Amino acid sequence: MASSSAWSELGVCVELVECLTDRLHFREPSAIQAASIPHALAGRDVVALARTGSGKTAAFALPILQHMLDAVSAGPSLTKKIVRRHHPSCAFALCMAPTRELAIQIKEQFEAIGATIGVRCVALVGGVDIAAQAVALARRPLHVVVATPGRIVDHLRTTKGFSIRHIAHLVLDEADRLLSLDFEEELHEIIRACGDVGATTSGSQQPRRITQLFSATMTHNVAKLQRAALVDPVRVEVGRQATTANQGGEDASNAAGTANAAAETTFDMPEHLVQSFLFVPMKDKEAYLTCLLDELGVGRGRRAGSTADGAAPSAAAPASGEMRSVLVFVRTCDGARRTCFLLRNLGLSACHLSGKMDQPKRIQALNQFKGGQRQVLVATDVASRGLDIPSVDAVVNFDVPQTAKDYVHRVGRTARAGRSGAAVTVVSQYDVEAYQKVERDLGIRLSKHDLGRTSGGEKAAVGAMHERVAEASRLAAHQVREEDNSKKGRKKRKNMASAGGGDDYDAVEALARDGARRVR
Repeated sequence: MASSSAWSELGVCVELVECLTDRLHFREPSAIQAASIPHALAGRDVVALARTGSGKTAAFALPILQHMLDAVSAGPSLTKKIVRRHHPSCAFALCMAPTRELAIQIKEQFEAIGATIGVRCVALVGGVDIAAQAVALARRPLHVVVATPGRIVDHLRTTKGFSIRHIAHLVLDEADRLLSLDFEEELHEIIRACGDVGATTSGSQQPRRITQLFSATMTHNVAKLQRAALVDPVRVEVGRQATTANQGGEDASNAAGTANAAAETTFDMPEHLVQSFLFVPMKDKEAYLTCLLDELGVGRGRRAGSTADGAAPSAAAPASGEMRSVLVFVRTCDGARRTCFLLRNLGLSACHLSGKMDQPKRIQALNQFKGGQRQVLVATDVASRGLDIPSVDAVVNFDVPQTAKDYVHRVGRTARAGRSGAAVTVVSQYDVEAYQKVERDLGIRLSKHDLGRTSGGEKAAVGAMHERVAEASRLAAHQVREEDNSKKGRKKRKNMASAGGGDDYDAVEALARDGARRVR
């Protein structure tokens, strides 16, 4: 009963409170939800800064769903003004996300929160047939569209009858990431397509939309986007903040016409996160990764939390008897593939996720990791934003992130929603400068990770693994080449089949079968 009261005190309606407490078991609002929901329900634009894993999706989803309900049930006069903007031929709300996986996740969370009220959502992402998406957009009713910027611009330009001019709500989630991926031009096109923001004076009858901007960091570009898309926003900030600024930097909210606003960036770190670094020789980097994963409890026979000498586990070691799940970040798509093959060759349960994969394979890898079928997910930064994977016990930065912001979002995949987690950054002699820059920008000094203390020391642990890892690495490089050749072969066979080249087609097919046998 207390949990229902906590949600009701924010102004959330009975129908949504029942779904939150009875179906989803959300006991009480998180800090960002408590800070932002009342303002959005009152019709204000909102700028919210909070770390990943703090419940931001529900913070912007609940006001949207409640205003949608009020539109149907003739709610308060304020809500009538808000929804007068909405037109039956247009979706009620548009939510922008930087990655396909995050967009799909937001859609699923909208559907979960609005399950009892029949909300209908569509996700518009790349890698999926655009014609099928156009058919989904044409069905009515359509309440919420969740999209990546590039794909919704495609629909605005090519899908007949699709418009966002009359949406009542616009959400920009992970705004800093949206801008860092060079979506600035697309975002401004989308904002223009939404029509005028509208007046905010109480006496005005001009319809207006509500815009909510959520970000883990506040940068100069995010502040520019705020000024372009929002009117008189309420700014809410939740969590422990680490701020870095050049001399003369100003708060972005007070820097409407000042270039010095670019000097300030605010970072928010998970509260229960243990962070460390591991300095390794470049030639032994893969062996150190294998030892680290073994220490974290990833492996075929290793029980999490067990130690050879009976000593208490380290900060990065698991505290329970369950096997760990670890997210390993690398810099490139090919690096993700190769590292995944390496770990599989060593008998570890691994999958990989990168921007070069087609959408069904990306979803499959993510679901395997979230469902526990794989203990290790090797990923590029495509997995560093917004994805809610509660089971991530540790993050390993196998390649040092290029910026402090990338570091924050990578390590934010663990220690979410009050849980504890560990983050270890692997640093070679060639990464020292980049690593030190990340530390300076964050304003922190990480402790050195003590690897191999339960197996006779670091050198002994790595030495025991060296030969096996070297052989697995050679095989992984061969597997990557074979996979590339197989893809080229499939493309060639497809082209030859369409041209009617039967004999050559059979010869290429035989080569592909022979290559597959050699990999096995």
